[in-house]
Amino acid sequence: MPSAIVTGATGILGREIVAALGKDPKQWEFVYAVSRSQKDAYPPHVKHSFIDLTGDAKGMAKQLEGVEAEYLFFAAYLQKDTEQENWDVNGTAVLPNHH
Repeated sequence: MPSAIVTGATGILGREIVAALGKDPKQWEFVYAVSRSQKDAYPPHVKHSFIDLTGDAKGMAKQLEGVEAEYLFFAAYLQKDTEQENWDVNGTAVLPNHH
């Protein structure tokens, strides 16, 4: 039975993904909801991990110890003041070699 990681789990999209996956514990063994805060209560097979994806790699790796899954739903997003800043923060986080 597969597991999933959902980044941005408290955002508009991430919250809906966690809710959809959380409805079916027979299909998803574990769902890891990853975000800077926890706003919702989750079913027992949904585990929350506090993480700031703008932090350093070593710190994030430590926070994610024991979190393993076959699927990743990347819904994290950090809103900035301009489109260029949005791209710099969000676009390069996912596509670091594309500017």
